[in-house]
Amino acid sequence: MMLIATIAAEVAFWLCLVAGCLLRYVFNLRKLGLILMAATPIIDLLLLVFFYVSLSQGSKAEFMHGFAAFYIVFSVVFGKGIIGFVDQKVSGGSTRTGPKDDQRSFTQCVLASVGAALLLLIGIAVTGLAGSFWLVYWLIAVAFTPAMWWGVQRWMSKKATR
Repeated sequence: MMLIATIAAEVAFWLCLVAGCLLRYVFNLRKLGLILMAATPIIDLLLLVFFYVSLSQGSKAEFMHGFAAFYIVFSVVFGKGIIGFVDQKVSGGSTRTGPKDDQRSFTQCVLASVGAALLLLIGIAVTGLAGSFWLVYWLIAVAFTPAMWWGVQRWMSKKATR
């Protein structure tokens, strides 16, 4: 069930974003479009509630419980930037990035990783250690995410300067 909820949240996020852009720029309903785009954190909140309800009712956490925790926090931390990027792109604005943006995105990655770890730890407390294999798995993955992020950023910046 967590798989379906996570997919539904992702689809709803993009539907709100695309519909918001259409309302803002095609139908000239700027406020309604902005409201729709700003509603995306509500989707994450609903998924978070479902995450903990699902954990409290089941005996064991599944792979998708851990993935959902990761997805929720990264969506919240990076969602505003994604929405702003899409909004600028659709409106014809500049979307350039540089070293300052790389540092900012790395800082956001660290923040998101800490938040995801917190959700996972709370999930472990709700489920109990015996039923938390996949939450612990994702906790380990989250611990290594900033290092991987940093490495990919360095590799991409070196590749761009060639």
